[in-house]
Amino acid sequence: MPGSSPTPSVSNMQTPVSVSEYFAPPEMATENLSGNKRNYEELKGSPVAKLIASIRKERDETRAERHRDEMSLRREELALRQEQIQAYKMELKLKERKMERMFELMTQKMELQAKKMEIELIKLRGSENNSE
Repeated sequence: MPGSSPTPSVSNMQTPVSVSEYFAPPEMATENLSGNKRNYEELKGSPVAKLIASIRKERDETRAERHRDEMSLRREELALRQEQIQAYKMELKLKERKMERMFELMTQKMELQAKKMEIELIKLRGSENNSE
């Protein structure tokens, strides 16, 4: 048709009877003072309130379970780190003892070598005195 457009005019379009059909009735929703969230808890028996309560309960249980698991893991990590620190301290003590023993051995060897040199020196002086 020459005068008609392919899209319907605004007056021909059907609009919902009321926008409120997309939202919960106002008596179920009240403004929460802590924010702009709707509060359905005033009507405890309503299906929306029950659904929200079950979702919150599940969320809280999940959070609590996750928190318990996290704390348990942290306690295990802490115990492991304490064991690692103790092992490291023992390792340091063993290294210290080993170094002390090596120092003692080196000192004994040097003292022994000094005595040998002293004996050699005495022998050399004795042989010089005998040859004169």
